[in-house]
Amino acid sequence: MRHSGAPHFASQEGYLLIELLVALTLFSVIILIAVGSFVNALKTQRQITALAGAENNLDTVLEQMAREIRTGSSFNINPNNSSNYGTYQFLAFTGAQGNRIKYYLQGATLEKRDSNINDGQPLDITGGNVNVQYFNVVLFGNDTGDQWNPRVTITLGIQPKETSLKEDVLNLETTVSARHLDCNLRNLKQPKC
Repeated sequence: MRHSGAPHFASQEGYLLIELLVALTLFSVIILIAVGSFVNALKTQRQITALAGAENNLDTVLEQMAREIRTGSSFNINPNNSSNYGTYQFLAFTGAQGNRIKYYLQGATLEKRDSNINDGQPLDITGGNVNVQYFNVVLFGNDTGDQWNPRVTITLGIQPKETSLKEDVLNLETTVSARHLDCNLRNLKQPKC
């Protein structure tokens, strides 16, 4: 027997409050996971873009230096000219047009001085999106008559300025051989060096 004033839930269709709370909780958890994944994907994409930009900058700088070194002569890695052995953060040489070129590290920027460009004033050759961590140069075969072409080994480390990549440094090393021979090898029996 039923009382006429008592509500009857069995015949009415709808959701209970507890069902709505469970559904809302599940929906919230799924949304939080999706938003977290989206934020992480954006962070990763920003890091990849910064690393790609830094790598592109590094490739461009080394290619520019390699082209000039290949056609250069009279290399010097010591600003005091006392010795050309060891590792330095400085490279000077005479370019193909007779201009004096100098590469060196200034703070966190790699700079170039060229006597034919901008009155020899320093020019930044690394982009504003990177910090140069180190620039080292080793010179081999630069002595006249040693029967070796001058070879310059450059090691360079660049760090993107992206704040989440403070620990990441892109390291690259290349060796470039100058095309200029310091010997006359036409007479192979008695080369004139």
